[in-house]
Amino acid sequence: MKNELLLIPDKADVERDQLAIDWKRRGGEVKRIGKFWIKPIVDNKRVSIYGFDTFV
Repeated sequence: MKNELLLIPDKADVERDQLAIDWKRRGGEVKRIGKFWIKPIVDNKRVSIYGFDTFV
């Protein structure tokens, strides 16, 4: 999973926080996004997005 990037909202949430921990444990990278209307830099990685509907 070293070329995998997970985008999640920056607000704390038990479920999302656990997902981020597991994602990192498997070798992936996690970016927490506060301003979801601003495109994050993803450095040509495979991106997965997890969050509420307006975020995704």
